[in-house]
Amino acid sequence: MTIRQITIKGERGDVEIRDADYGAQILFGETCLELSRHSGDDERWAAAMATAKAIYGSDRHGRPRCTNSEIHAVRLEIERVAGC
Repeated sequence: MTIRQITIKGERGDVEIRDADYGAQILFGETCLELSRHSGDDERWAAAMATAKAIYGSDRHGRPRCTNSEIHAVRLEIERVAGC
């Protein structure tokens, strides 16, 4: 089974994680992040952090307003759609 797209209701509107030929495309607001299937751990974590901010919002320090476990869950969803 292949998941082509996931839409998550976020604090700033819908967040779409789409399957692409190269990996995953993440859309929220005016932002489009592209993540390759071959990207490293740091790139995947950065994409998950940015996506978590769009889903959960930010605290007063600019960090996602969620736990590390929730950021890991976002990363797993991105990797699931990207086919990693």
